[in-house]
Amino acid sequence: MKDDFIPKKVLIAGAGPAGLVALKEMLAAGHDALIVEKSPSFGGVFQRGNKKVYENLYLTTSNMHMSFSDFPPLEPTIKYSSKKEYCEYLEAYVNNFDLEPHIAYNSEVRNAKMGDDDKWMVTVAHSDKGEVTYQAENLIVATGSYQIPNMLPFPGFAGKKMHSSEYTNNEEFKDKKVLVVGIGESASDIAAEVCEVAASTTVWSRRPFLIAPRFPLVTMNNDNYDEHKMLTDEPEKYQWVSDFLEFGTISRLANSMSMACYAALRILLFNIWNTGFVGSLPRRLSFWVSEVTKRNNYWQQDQTMVATKNSRLATMSDKGNLDIIVSKSMQSDGHTVTFPETVMYKGSAMEETSKSFEFDAIISCSGYQTRFDWLEADIDFNPRTWFKHCFAPGYGQKLMFLGWARPHQGGIPACAEMLSRYGALLISGDRQLPADYEHRALKEGRIERAFYSATPDLNTLVDYPAFMESVAKLTGCKPKAPSIFNVPMFFKYWVYPNWSFWYRKNGPHANPQALKTALDKVPMSKSFKFGDGLGYAIAQFLLILISLPVYLISWVVRLFTGSNPEKLRFGWISSKPKVKILHGNG
Repeated sequence: MKDDFIPKKVLIAGAGPAGLVALKEMLAAGHDALIVEKSPSFGGVFQRGNKKVYENLYLTTSNMHMSFSDFPPLEPTIKYSSKKEYCEYLEAYVNNFDLEPHIAYNSEVRNAKMGDDDKWMVTVAHSDKGEVTYQAENLIVATGSYQIPNMLPFPGFAGKKMHSSEYTNNEEFKDKKVLVVGIGESASDIAAEVCEVAASTTVWSRRPFLIAPRFPLVTMNNDNYDEHKMLTDEPEKYQWVSDFLEFGTISRLANSMSMACYAALRILLFNIWNTGFVGSLPRRLSFWVSEVTKRNNYWQQDQTMVATKNSRLATMSDKGNLDIIVSKSMQSDGHTVTFPETVMYKGSAMEETSKSFEFDAIISCSGYQTRFDWLEADIDFNPRTWFKHCFAPGYGQKLMFLGWARPHQGGIPACAEMLSRYGALLISGDRQLPADYEHRALKEGRIERAFYSATPDLNTLVDYPAFMESVAKLTGCKPKAPSIFNVPMFFKYWVYPNWSFWYRKNGPHANPQALKTALDKVPMSKSFKFGDGLGYAIAQFLLILISLPVYLISWVVRLFTGSNPEKLRFGWISSKPKVKILHGNG
């Protein structure tokens, strides 16, 4: 710590995972930090006893990927955690770093505005001592982008209407005709549970969608793939790194390929699935991908929009337990719901179907809204106008947003932690925001919107490998590749998923022991499958070799002609590694 260091007062709104890691990083940097949390406990949606998140929830990224970089998961090996297990992890994190004395529970921010002295005046209503106004140099909003249930109105519908945040179990839907609105992870879980007891279950999506199974390569060898059973009854059978979705999506090796090569491997995989040789479920998944890609950029495959990383919906559809309808709109009258542009997905085909159906209940898995009635700040609440989805124009590091960087594949907590580490350095004066950070934010935001062309208005979406690398450069914690003579570490660095632990290898607040502890949970001898996984890794390496001449030619052309960094240039799909496309890494 510098001799002239002056600790800053930092107020953090929200004690979810993002708020907790912000608190920990601010305290580690020597600042005076306080979390204000309106509920009686920490953890956000994962807090113990939270009825807004159904009890049977399993995370869609592994425990290694949802952990913070200096606090490895509690389990002895890689797995997908349940809601209860992740809650226990957060409790251990809070206890380990003694965070609870710095959290004010049952306290709600009523107003926050910056005064003429560039300090925040934050009025907080405490349950025990009434309203208190705090003065703070820095304000961190860690409430997340999903705050208020976005309940669709369904005008004219006379049956029961419920938002997914109100769903706890399937008992009240026994023998009912149920419509589940949405195609995300919660819709997949809820529809799969409801169809076990309902008279009929139908899922409605406004557009073609992507389903990414948690164990994609396992589907090649398991024609009875049942993800829920694998998570709940047989987790010990699926503890190979190469079994997990993140193995093929966020490793350094995978993201050193061009976007075209990255897509080529998926095209190969989906074509194998489409033969039906490995079962009807993979064929169904392949068909759904094809419906998306033919409407968007074929050479991006599943990268044009966010994928649902939960295949319970696909399993139940494959078994014939539920139907899926794709229609741009719907109308309701009494218990009758009409879909004007109805297309029903049946197996590995798509067919026109009846336009009207009878339902007793609608469960709306339609997400959440962001609302900040309490924050007096002149900003656009669009994270693609904020530098690194965190720093709004005009406020620098004095106002930070955490939870608005949502990885296409990966955990929000890891991105929030990286931003917290960078923010702590900024507040301490050890780093400075780029002088043109506002302009950079707009440039990067335009490229993000163009890249995610199938869902351009999902403004929180980021590419995890590129995003983490870009903030790591600013923070000074980008890890150096291990020596090739250290074979296990070299192999894990390039082939294993790029988990956040690598960013504790060096740089500010380095913790190499945390990296070692995490990697010891997944030794090569135990956790790498030398079948499909090895073949996939070798294919990635060969495609990188093929890409190198194209990279070199492209670099020479850019060197002599210059380029426009504000748009995806001609040939971008094959002219640079995927990790260099987004978030200013190029």
